[in-house]
Amino acid sequence: MSRIELDLEVVLIEEAIDSACLSNPLMKCNRDIAIWTYLAFSEDMLFKEFDQNPQGPKRSAMFADRLVNTMKYPIRWIWEHCNPNGHLSREHNEERYSAAWDLSKLADEYEPFETVYIFARAGYLELSANGVELVHNGWTENMQCEAYDRLADEGSLCNQTDPQSLFDRIAVTVRVKRDRFSYSLTPGLVEFARETMSPITSSVTRLPRGWSFPGFTLGQFHDVTSCIRAIAMIHQMARSAAAYKGCEGLGIRDSVLVEGRDDLVSRLCRYTAISRDTISDILNALTYGSSGQKSLDPALQPLLSLSSEKLAISPALWISLDIERNFCVLANRVPSARDAYSGMSQDRSKLLEGMLREELSSSSFRFWSGNVPGRPDLPDFDLVLVDSASKIALVLELKSFIQPAEPREIIDRSSEIAKGVSQIKKLREYAVSHDSEFCQLLDIDPEYRISFAVASQNSIGSGIVQDVSTPVVRASHLIDSLRERGLASTCDWLESRAYLPIEGKHFDTVPTQHEVAGKTLTWYGIRPLVERLAAQVSRDTTC
Repeated sequence: MSRIELDLEVVLIEEAIDSACLSNPLMKCNRDIAIWTYLAFSEDMLFKEFDQNPQGPKRSAMFADRLVNTMKYPIRWIWEHCNPNGHLSREHNEERYSAAWDLSKLADEYEPFETVYIFARAGYLELSANGVELVHNGWTENMQCEAYDRLADEGSLCNQTDPQSLFDRIAVTVRVKRDRFSYSLTPGLVEFARETMSPITSSVTRLPRGWSFPGFTLGQFHDVTSCIRAIAMIHQMARSAAAYKGCEGLGIRDSVLVEGRDDLVSRLCRYTAISRDTISDILNALTYGSSGQKSLDPALQPLLSLSSEKLAISPALWISLDIERNFCVLANRVPSARDAYSGMSQDRSKLLEGMLREELSSSSFRFWSGNVPGRPDLPDFDLVLVDSASKIALVLELKSFIQPAEPREIIDRSSEIAKGVSQIKKLREYAVSHDSEFCQLLDIDPEYRISFAVASQNSIGSGIVQDVSTPVVRASHLIDSLRERGLASTCDWLESRAYLPIEGKHFDTVPTQHEVAGKTLTWYGIRPLVERLAAQVSRDTTC
């Protein structure tokens, strides 16, 4: 996609907001102190949220996700602007703590500005300047697709573990001395933590363990990262236990785990029985700024390098990550891993096809997939569902990719959806123009009703890439409908777009005001009006 040039006034606003971080006192510190201070502040925010929030784990999980999403800006600013030479001091300093808080608030305000500039340069919206106000046009007119993607997710993982037994086992080993704490970290404790966290770990592990990247397999990657995540969870719980035991400053001096790289490699060798070289390759891939990354993000590379070959591990960051998803994003950006990932990611639609066949195996549908003989110009039929009793067939183009979480990914995945729509339109044209050949291919007669749709595992794309001729639906939502309604009613449901939420009934678009460096922007948020949107839409359309 070509890059759109922006008006000078719009560019000048961008330059002003990009330099707003430079006045923060933390930018005058050396990198080690600034990184540690910001991570310790983030740990403190999450600690206080968990300790004081009366609304339960779901609200805390949302808070943690938001914290991780905006963490990338302060860490990126520190990495780019602070002097890398210096020593780490973990003394609590109120001025630096306050500066970290200000940097966090700046990140919250900065994020919408960066978003609109990314969308504008990709041609997804228009930007203009009205004095100090940045004005956008062309994005928020129709929010159905974004609301669908945001609100049709399966729900939070926060209720799937019971960490009390793990906390009790950790707490008895915690020792406190004034404002410091320590504890026993053993292979048995790490394994117990991994077992405790396994409901979360297994639910976000979706790809084959045998997929191979330069230096390691996906299975080895999961084993190593699950150990680091377990260590992070243990450290966070030890901090909580220390605070309850009266540790001064609630244990903030030791809130961030700092460990030598070689020591961490040795520890992970004992816990996983994976070779040092393989573990080193995995840690290098996960180290912030490695592999020539330009658009740095600690969610993708959550090991922060400090001086003297030390690594900072932030429990707040590690515990909240979807490790597999984020590594796939990273692999798609790293030249040495991109080719490997590209080849394997082509198999994702096959995995989705297998999942659909398995989930619908008890139905009366007949499944078919394949190509059109002698027509290499046509895409393959990814999956066709045939119901002989009602004489109807549903032709599906399958899309499975990384769940988009930030503007550039939204643009990339929307392009994939647009490609899927284009492919299904070609298959529809073939079915109409070669109806006898098409019926013979599917072993059906001309009386059959034929419907077409794109089924996506992760996202239906932005409203900009939708086409009136082709519905795009989440695969899980489609499965639910097929089980509840059958094929004929599901095709009606798809063609009428009844699966999409209705603004004012299922969600509201709420204006939000933002200011950075004296520049202002009105952006938006999506507020759900139902607890489970996909289920609610399904009930509404069957009443």
